[in-house]
Amino acid sequence: MAFVHFGHAAALGHYSLGLMAAGLVLYVPEAVGFVLFPQLAAAAQGARDAAGARDELVRAHRVMGVLLPVPVALAMVWAGPVVHALLPAFAEGIPALRLLAFGAMLFSVSTLPGYFLLAGGFNRHLLAVGAAAVLLNGLLVFGVAARDPRPSSVAAAALAGYAAFSIGLVVSAAFALFPGTPERAAFTLRSFAPRSGPVD
Repeated sequence: MAFVHFGHAAALGHYSLGLMAAGLVLYVPEAVGFVLFPQLAAAAQGARDAAGARDELVRAHRVMGVLLPVPVALAMVWAGPVVHALLPAFAEGIPALRLLAFGAMLFSVSTLPGYFLLAGGFNRHLLAVGAAAVLLNGLLVFGVAARDPRPSSVAAAALAGYAAFSIGLVVSAAFALFPGTPERAAFTLRSFAPRSGPVD
């Protein structure tokens, strides 16, 4: 909508290339979340061990945080040559593609915590974080597009919105998952800066 109002049709096309890349980045964590959701819901309803379900979630979350950045980084490096070779008309969208791919990777950090909150019935947390993120993202994207409707500028604004939403969900999940401040802080920190050591 921001491009339609402030930009040009060509810019929307260049930006859409980045949106497709973002969708590919989110495919894997969404698939993992889809598999884990029934287990998390069963634990929330008392049908299985809650501690075991939490451990599965944290382990899967940790694996995704360690492994997902590798293919995304490689894809961001190769995006330029591939687009220039196969879709030269979309070459102007490469910077936006890279920004949106990075934004999607940040967004993916919140995927499994988000499924946990949904399965556990933390609807108020989800609604509050989602509403704040939508408002912030809209203000950022439309504010930037009004002054600089280039795909890369709007993608940078969207990236900031993705990051804010992701941080909100991860922090909310940390408070729901762990009783103590140190565990909550460690979970949040590891979500965005996973260590390269073995998965717990």
